[in-house]
Amino acid sequence: MPIQERDLTFESLEAMSDGRIAMLLKRHLQNVAADCMNRPHDKAKRKVVLEFIFVPVPDVDDMTVCDRVDMEIECKSKVPTFRTKVIQRAVAKLMNASRTAKAANHRHNHITYELALLGLLEAIDGLKPTTKASQS
Repeated sequence: MPIQERDLTFESLEAMSDGRIAMLLKRHLQNVAADCMNRPHDKAKRKVVLEFIFVPVPDVDDMTVCDRVDMEIECKSKVPTFRTKVIQRAVAKLMNASRTAKAANHRHNHITYELALLGLLEAIDGLKPTTKASQS
């Protein structure tokens, strides 16, 4: 890969990697903006980080001279965690009835617990973000 010699500016981000870096930053900014619009009541901070990572590459003939740098760009964003209100669900005790009489003599009765998940999808249906179009 040929070494690119150009100033590192916000304008030059558009040209780097065929515009993929600028597109990546734009996508993260759009996700944060959409989260702010979907949850304006949530006052938690949203964050977009564009991180530049540089690794010096010494000259082959003189290890005390930096010949170039290898650069990577990482973009990441953070929005508040989605959390439902408390959902109370029943827990049922079930006796393990599948053992034989001989096995019952050697083992205690095993009790297993099973969560009653009936209607769980209906209970968490409120997780879907609401938009102005769906509220009307």
